Amino acid sequence: MDRREWLRRGGLAGLGVAGLGASGWSPRELGAAHGSPLGKALEGGTSAHGIPRAQRVIFFAYDGLGWEDIGLARYWSLHNRDRVLELERLLATGASGAMLTHSLTSVVTDSAAASSAWSTGRKIVNQAVSQYPDGTDLTPILHLAQARGMATGLVTTARITHATPAGWWAQIRHRDLEDDIALQYLESGLDVLLGGGEEHFLPGDRADGRDLFPAFRSRGYQVLRSREALARATGDRLLGVFSRGHVAYEIDRLFQGAPDPSLAELTRKGLEVMDGRDTGFVLQVEAGRVDHANHENDPGGCLHDILAADEALKVVLDYADRTPGTLVIVASDHATGGGVVFGRGSGYRRTTEALQEVARQKASYGWFRRALGSEVTADAVRMTAADLLGVELSEEDAERLVRVHLSEERMGHRWAHTSQPLNSVHQAVSQASVVGPRAPATPRQALAPGTSGTGLRLNVNYASSTHTSGPVPVALYGAGISSSGLGVVDNTQLFEVMLRALGISFQNPMLSEEGALEALETASLAGDDDEAERPHWA
Repeated sequence: MDRREWLRRGGLAGLGVAGLGASGWSPRELGAAHGSPLGKALEGGTSAHGIPRAQRVIFFAYDGLGWEDIGLARYWSLHNRDRVLELERLLATGASGAMLTHSLTSVVTDSAAASSAWSTGRKIVNQAVSQYPDGTDLTPILHLAQARGMATGLVTTARITHATPAGWWAQIRHRDLEDDIALQYLESGLDVLLGGGEEHFLPGDRADGRDLFPAFRSRGYQVLRSREALARATGDRLLGVFSRGHVAYEIDRLFQGAPDPSLAELTRKGLEVMDGRDTGFVLQVEAGRVDHANHENDPGGCLHDILAADEALKVVLDYADRTPGTLVIVASDHATGGGVVFGRGSGYRRTTEALQEVARQKASYGWFRRALGSEVTADAVRMTAADLLGVELSEEDAERLVRVHLSEERMGHRWAHTSQPLNSVHQAVSQASVVGPRAPATPRQALAPGTSGTGLRLNVNYASSTHTSGPVPVALYGAGISSSGLGVVDNTQLFEVMLRALGISFQNPMLSEEGALEALETASLAGDDDEAERPHWA
C-alpha cells in the first residue's frame, strides 16, 4: 500500500492518535486530546494564563536545540560560570511546555517549514517558505503586523536570507532561492535586518549580478558591514550583514578572534530600533548556529552558541521586565543531531569529570578543518587537533581524518551522517587517547590555569547529522503571562498566540497532507522537484 492510499484509508487514525485525520494534522484537536492548557485558551476555554494583549512581540527562536542540549549547557553554566541559564529561569517562571514539530508531509521538519508554521499557523512541506506546493502563498505574521503600522524586524546569526528568518516574511517555493529572498526583503519595508549572508547581496556572487546594498540605501536603510558599524549605528532602518556566510560560531569569536558581532549585540541593536516605535513591533530573533553545530556533531560549538544565545535571551527578558506590554515567545524549531551526554564510570561517577574535556576545545570543527588547508598530512592533523581541539589523536585516527578530509573515506552511518567530513572529526575526537594530568577534584578547579583536563575521553555522542522528530521546549513570558504549564503545543499554535496578543483576526488557507502530496507529485512530473539537489539541510 503506498502512502497516499494509506492516507485515504485513515492511516493516521489507525495509529490510535485521537483527533488526527487524513485531512492533515490538527493542532486544535491535538491540544484537546492532550488536555493542553494552551489549546483550551485558544479555543476560548479556561486557561491558567490566557493570552493577554501586547503591544510588542519578541519571538526568540533556538534553531536545532533539543532537551539534551539544554542539559549540557545548564550544567556547564552552573558549574563553570556559577550562573543558572536564563533559559532555565524562563522555563521555571514563564508558561512552558513541549512543542511538536512535524511538517505537513514529514515527521521530521526542516527549518523552513517549522519557521513558516510559526509565522503563518499552517503546516507546509519541507524546503518551502510560507508557500504551499501548489503555489498558494501564505501570509506571515510580519505582513499582518506591518499592515497595522507596527515595526518589524529579523535578527539572526545565520544568513539573514536563511530559512528561519525568511519564513517570517518571504513567500517562495524553495528555501535555497536566497538571492530572491534578498529581493523580497528589498521590497518588504522591514525595519531591521541583522545577520550574515553578504553573498546574496553582492554583484560578484548573485546570479543576476546586482549589488543590493546601494538599493537598500536608496530605500532609507543604514547598511552595516562590521561589528564596529553596528555599535555606532543610529538609523531607524537597518540592514546589517556581517559575514559572507553565517555569522561566526561563538567559540571562534571567543578563542580565535572572529570579528563578527555576538547575538546579544545584534539583539540589543534590534531592540534599540524597535523600542522607538509608538505603534509597537514584532521582532524575530534567531540563535541559528546551535543547529549548525549539531549538524556537524560539534559539542564545543553547540555549547558556546547556546551560552551566547542565553546572553541574547537575557537582553530580551530584561527588556520585557522593564517594558510592560511585551510578550516573549521562546521556542526551538526542532532538535538536531540527537546529541547526548552519556554516563561514565561505575555509578556514573566520572561522568561530570569526563564532560569537562569539552573545555579543551578552542575552535569549531569548521575552523579546525579550514586551518588544515589543502595540504593535509597526518602530522598536521595531529598538531592542529592538539592546538585547537585539545586532543592527542592517534596516528591511525589522524591518517583516517586525512582520508576523510580528502573525501576518500566516510565514517559513521551512511544515511544518518550526511555532512561529511565534520561528523568524522567528532568521531575521531570522542575516541581520541587523551593524555594529560588527572584533574583536580572539582569541575571549577579542572578549568583553572595550568590544568589540562581529566585525562578522560569526552562523553558526548550523536545519533545523526540531521534533524530529529522529538518534542522541543516552548515558553511564553511577560505581558501578564503567569507561570503555568502549556502542555503539549503544536508549532502552528504560536501563530494564534501572536494574533490574540496583537488583537488581529486572520486565518491562512489550509492544504491537507494528501493535497500537498498530490501537488508535489505534479511538480515532480513537471520537472520542478529539486529535492535531490540538496542532500543536507541546515
